[in-house]
Amino acid sequence: MLAPPELKFVKETKYTNKKDWEELSMVYTANGTEQWFTFGTFQYEENEKEYGEVFGLSKYAHYYIDDVSITPLVKEILTIVPIVIEQKTQEVEKEFVSGETYVLENIQFETGKSNLLKESFSELDNLILYLLKHPNIKLKIVGHTDNIGSATDNLKLSRERANAVKQYLTSNKAIKKELISIEGKGDTVPLNANTTEVDREKNRRVEFSFY
Repeated sequence: MLAPPELKFVKETKYTNKKDWEELSMVYTANGTEQWFTFGTFQYEENEKEYGEVFGLSKYAHYYIDDVSITPLVKEILTIVPIVIEQKTQEVEKEFVSGETYVLENIQFETGKSNLLKESFSELDNLILYLLKHPNIKLKIVGHTDNIGSATDNLKLSRERANAVKQYLTSNKAIKKELISIEGKGDTVPLNANTTEVDREKNRRVEFSFY
């Protein structure tokens, strides 16, 4: 016995009319993965009752199929919704005065290292835009630390951090490396007295100036 067909034409009496056409019609909702339809008489069991037995001496049947059509019941209207991608443009927020010293406020490094954290990228990207707008301007980058650790180590770290900023800026090939100089001053030029963590945090900084 086979599983019940998805579409079934069942009569309480036999199909015995051999002269006239008999219309059989049914609605089938496709799920989209169908590849073919199979028509025939199939023996199956459903609700403890058997169906599909072919009567007669030969035990087979002939099917004459005509005027077969597949028609959608509902026309689906494909609505194309335009996807608008908001393009954010970065803008240089201010002009800088030649000779003035500015602090890169949002520059952050790994503790005790010169590796830039991703929180620094936005600030540096703005600086890149400014440099692209003024391709022949000269830039000086100066690194500073707090007074934790030896003076020698701090001097080295401050220069490495200034260089890390330069390397990020010049990762844009349009930025001229030869126009950017760096310097490390260690803990020799503090903004505050280094007596509290807040003071030390402000002393750990990277400054820049144009000339």
